[in-house]
Amino acid sequence: MKKFTEFTNELISEKLITFGGRAYPKFGQVVILAGGAGCYPAGTEYFDGSGWKAIDLYDGGDVLQYNPSTNQSTLVQPDQFVKLPVDQFYRIKNRRVDFTTSESHKHLLINQKTGKQETSTTLDLYNKHSDVSLVTSFEYGGVGIDLTDDQIRLKVADQETVFGSDWYNCTNDQLKVVCDETLSEDGRKFIQFAFAATNHSSDAYLYKTTEIEKVDSVDGLMYCFSVPTGFFVVRQNGKVFVSGNSGKGFVLEKLLGIEGTVLDVDALKKLVMGSKEMSKRIKDETGQDIKNFDLKKSENVSKLHELLSDVYGITKANERRIFTGALAAPADRKPNIIFDVTLKDMGKLEKLTRNALELGYQKENIHLVWVINDVAIAMEQNAGRDRVVPEEILLATHEGASLTMRKLVDTDSKISKYLDGDIWFSFNKVGVDTELSKSKQGGSYISDANYIQIKKKGQKPMNLLDIGDRLLLKIQFYTPQTKAWN
Repeated sequence: MKKFTEFTNELISEKLITFGGRAYPKFGQVVILAGGAGCYPAGTEYFDGSGWKAIDLYDGGDVLQYNPSTNQSTLVQPDQFVKLPVDQFYRIKNRRVDFTTSESHKHLLINQKTGKQETSTTLDLYNKHSDVSLVTSFEYGGVGIDLTDDQIRLKVADQETVFGSDWYNCTNDQLKVVCDETLSEDGRKFIQFAFAATNHSSDAYLYKTTEIEKVDSVDGLMYCFSVPTGFFVVRQNGKVFVSGNSGKGFVLEKLLGIEGTVLDVDALKKLVMGSKEMSKRIKDETGQDIKNFDLKKSENVSKLHELLSDVYGITKANERRIFTGALAAPADRKPNIIFDVTLKDMGKLEKLTRNALELGYQKENIHLVWVINDVAIAMEQNAGRDRVVPEEILLATHEGASLTMRKLVDTDSKISKYLDGDIWFSFNKVGVDTELSKSKQGGSYISDANYIQIKKKGQKPMNLLDIGDRLLLKIQFYTPQTKAWN
């Protein structure tokens, strides 16, 4: 058995999904993480830059994502908006918290003993929870409003002031002025946001006596966004907290044997579209081809960073590092990147991989992991409901991904033109497809996980006969209402 290191309060794995036969390759890999997700009930609110909006009424626009490494929140266009059928949620409630999510939803928590951040699924909290707290604050600021600090104070002190959408444009410093003039218990929605966005944490502890109960879905659906960092800010029952994408997050954090930057599809498109302008300007200003740009020379790096700011508007060091490597580093030194997508049709996969190739990534280093979530089983229950979910919703999510994956194991598929790395299928039903083991020291680790390698780097994918009857039946069960795997 493979050796592993145990950490008392962390979940680790002795089984990993590898890429190119290696665990944790450092450079040049693209991983496409495909599959459905879903988290929240109708009525949950998200922040779009001008106020709180109901997630079930989302029709486009930005959402407020959270970066756990920096405690910063920024507005981003989500990679996906997901709407899927579900029967039940879990409601977690005590005198300080009150929120409802699906069983596989990922929570960002603070361990009260260590003070460190950790993640846990709703089902884990339901079965066994300890003294942890939710993340309820962050740093955020808008472009600013045309009021002096004294004018802001007067407005805040006046209980008759109506805080319209323009107030959410306050800079972080202006939000701090708001907080200095009132109390967190003020009760007005904008005031609550100001305190949360200036890192004023509210008590949101999940003690061992916290009540956790199953509740029925009010509309038979659950909703979620997919954002680059994996976490975004929500509001439920009058309380603000940070929470995460569900489903694939567990596979990404615990089973993928790779470290990389999670990018959305829009970021990749932006890179590709700007690469021609970057190449031309570098050629005009330095006489060099960007493909031959020597990043060991400080003057070249400086020039590239200057152009990144001009062409892309990028000023943050981490983003500069990722874009610099993706654009100018040789194929074997480019940064690892991970895309979290649904892949509802083959065309989306082809476009994504084509863009990666245009940036210089090699097709044998472009890999795909299909996460077959437990949420797909809810689709089987749909026909028996009093309120049947429209079939187009089902077809647009898990069935679409299922049909795409079925084509990948078709020997006549042309996907090898774009992707020739590893393909994995990972089953992700909570409490069924992953085996947790406990140690004498009180820690836990993943001793077994249910996944299969469908294709190895540089080789043809398996056909249906090679996959085996047991796994085919499992795929059929997890992706109902499609005959693709019969």
